[in-house]
Amino acid sequence: MKKRRTIVFTDMMEQWGDDSSALLLLLRSPDVDIRGIVAESGNEWVDDVDRHVREFLRLANREDIPVLTGLPKEAHRQRYEQVNRGSTADSGYFFGAFRNADVDWSSDLTELDALARERVARLVDAINLNDDNVTLVVLSPCTTLAAALQAGVDQRVISKVYMMGGCFDVPGNSSSTAEFNIWFDPTAASAIIGSSLPVTLVPLDATRGNGIASSYAGTFDASGNRLAGLVADYLRRKQPWVQMWDEVVAGVMLSQSLILERVAGKVNVEIGNAGTVGRTTIVGDGDIEIIKSVDDFRMRRLFTESVLCAE
Repeated sequence: MKKRRTIVFTDMMEQWGDDSSALLLLLRSPDVDIRGIVAESGNEWVDDVDRHVREFLRLANREDIPVLTGLPKEAHRQRYEQVNRGSTADSGYFFGAFRNADVDWSSDLTELDALARERVARLVDAINLNDDNVTLVVLSPCTTLAAALQAGVDQRVISKVYMMGGCFDVPGNSSSTAEFNIWFDPTAASAIIGSSLPVTLVPLDATRGNGIASSYAGTFDASGNRLAGLVADYLRRKQPWVQMWDEVVAGVMLSQSLILERVAGKVNVEIGNAGTVGRTTIVGDGDIEIIKSVDDFRMRRLFTESVLCAE
């Protein structure tokens, strides 16, 4: 079977989390050929994410995989200021890098513009240079991907975009109506969802009930597998139960048999209304595939088998 050429977008944090676990699932799959990992602002700012990705690849002995740095954090300055002007910044919702109170914004706009164009061009090349179809797995906000789309990336080589984002029949995690990845950069999300790209959206609805008990930590420790040991530490830190988010996106890509319910439709992303910014709604017939429910037992089994897979 031919491996699927894949580029992954992540906002991986320093401590092991769902991005790390999702990437581990993809790395351990014999059917996936990861051609690049794009570090993107989201959970943390892009330069920190870039360091975390490189450290992850070092631990996984996969430093052969290219790391592409996403747009500079200054691309999010206007959104950052919008969030921190409102009372929502002090709520119990998740705000990722926007939670940082003291951000050092560069004032050299000429240098920033050149850096942004260089980073977008690298991503465009990474996608366009594939002489066969490439799959995009977006575990983060999609700022740099949207910029690449605007810069003229060849959409014909993109066979599928699997995207963590949105919520429909469940509450959001960055507001009552919005999921974090969409909420962080709703304009970019709207550009991708509203494009002609073949998007499979994995919203919070699909992750509901998917997780793993911290008691699995002992099993992972006993394997003697270095990365499994890091997963075990993560489970103990989050006990008694670890929710899966990005892992579900990777799982859906790897095994369609996990999917219990899916619908198709046209999806709108709220941009203008500050109170509901980032809200996703189905507004009619369309081609966006929305995963509504995933088999939690099969997802947990896939995760466990992948973590225990020999390095």
